[in-house]
Amino acid sequence: MANNEHLARINEGVEAWNDWRKANPEIVLDLRKAALSGSDLRRAQLSGSDLRRADLCWANLVGANLIGADLSEADLNGAHLDGANLTEAGLIGARFSEAHLTGADFSEADLRRADLRRADLSEADLRGADLDTAR
Repeated sequence: MANNEHLARINEGVEAWNDWRKANPEIVLDLRKAALSGSDLRRAQLSGSDLRRADLCWANLVGANLIGADLSEADLNGAHLDGANLTEAGLIGARFSEAHLTGADFSEADLRRADLRRADLSEADLRGADLDTAR
């Protein structure tokens, strides 16, 4: 389960979250199984976060920094990740059905078993991404 302090911080809004992250870069973020469906997380600094099994359905993650984040088995159905940076992110079994991924950077990301059906991958960077058994 998600760390309650981390969950409370992210629910304060992106500006407060990013300020807190900047002041505390050494903290490993634990947002496992967090219920963030529909959240406005535009430009959120989430690099290195543990977001395994998080509910991010219909969340706005446009321009978010998710470098090296673990989103394995996360629900991102309908989420907006246009221009998000998911370089080296762990996305094993993540669900992106109907997600908006235009211009997202998935370089070196692990997308094994990811569900990308009906996702908009226009101009997405998939160089070096592992798409084995992705659908």
